[in-house]
Amino acid sequence: MRQLPLLTLALAALSGLAALLPGEWIAAGYFDRSALAAGSPIGLVTGHWLHADFAHLGWNLLAFTVLGAIIEAHSRRLLLLSLLAGTLVVDLLLLSHWCDLQRYCGLSGVLNSLLAVALFLRWRETRAAWLPLLAVACALKIVIEMNSGHSLLTHISWPPYAPAHLAGALGGLAVIGSLLRNSDKRSGDCPGGWRTTL
Repeated sequence: MRQLPLLTLALAALSGLAALLPGEWIAAGYFDRSALAAGSPIGLVTGHWLHADFAHLGWNLLAFTVLGAIIEAHSRRLLLLSLLAGTLVVDLLLLSHWCDLQRYCGLSGVLNSLLAVALFLRWRETRAAWLPLLAVACALKIVIEMNSGHSLLTHISWPPYAPAHLAGALGGLAVIGSLLRNSDKRSGDCPGGWRTTL
């Protein structure tokens, strides 16, 4: 019997509860370049879990709950690694000279890390032909949004920052690379070769 994805549900609940905080508290937790320059780096962590409005929150938590549950069913450590990888790569982008944003919030960048890992896990289990096609469609969505500056699926009070979605996906690919390396190392011990070891 599958266990409840308790870590996923707990993180989603915390992000949802954070949306009930006073607006000035929420804004203080966003990634803010001026706050960072003043010596307050907390937004590099909290900014991903805070949102611009309830529509932003709702879409992100829906996606996070689905993707997080898929990954957590394999391993909580893998879920944490996927979240960490997505957070680090998106933060590196935000801190780089390629990014001129003054403020950033929301989970969508990190979600693309989870999406990549979840699609890989499902493909590894099923070898369903539609999963690589879905991955290509998701990549095309990012490219289109980067070129247009508009979200294809959602409309929120802040404009989307599609480069963060690309950064998150790259974080997910790094996790997939780690899974493949571990599978190669263990293939001699495990006849099937494929096993989540994280």
